[in-house]
Amino acid sequence: MTPAPSDSWTSGPGAPGERRVHLAAFVLPVHEGRVLLARHSYGPALWAMVGGAVQEDESVEAAARREVLEETGLGVETDRMVGFADRSDLSLYVFSGRVVEGLPDSPTPQAGEIQELRWFTAEELAGATDVFEMARLLGAGLLAVGAGGGGWTRRELTWPSGEVVPVYLDLGGSGPATAAAT
Repeated sequence: MTPAPSDSWTSGPGAPGERRVHLAAFVLPVHEGRVLLARHSYGPALWAMVGGAVQEDESVEAAARREVLEETGLGVETDRMVGFADRSDLSLYVFSGRVVEGLPDSPTPQAGEIQELRWFTAEELAGATDVFEMARLLGAGLLAVGAGGGGWTRRELTWPSGEVVPVYLDLGGSGPATAAAT
């Protein structure tokens, strides 16, 4: 099921198994063989994907692009959806992307929200212990696309909170068109 373009989705008043779901959208921008990650000013001190909450009447792709611009000062285009996680009350959509506006070598962290921004190579991601696992797996997959891809896979990942979450990842193969997630 494709969620309606809003900040949340409800299965319907009084429907069996009713739940309210908030949407969040992220982009992993790739530039010159590196992927951009952020260390947020809140939560665990991990490098993670750039993005945030989807606003009412906004598609997940538009939200992902807006969040990257707000948090980094970089304009990006989204290429395709590469990840999805369902955390019960929060659905996360992750897109691959490329920088189309701004200076990629000097992104500007959003004051109060982003502590630091950094471009990672595949080798740096592989050896890093302070990178959120979903960001590490997807980033490495995006940087390895030239070497062939693995396509979509389901995994159970442990969130920084200790919660085990089912995620769906495109680790380098062809994924669904981004239009399917808007």
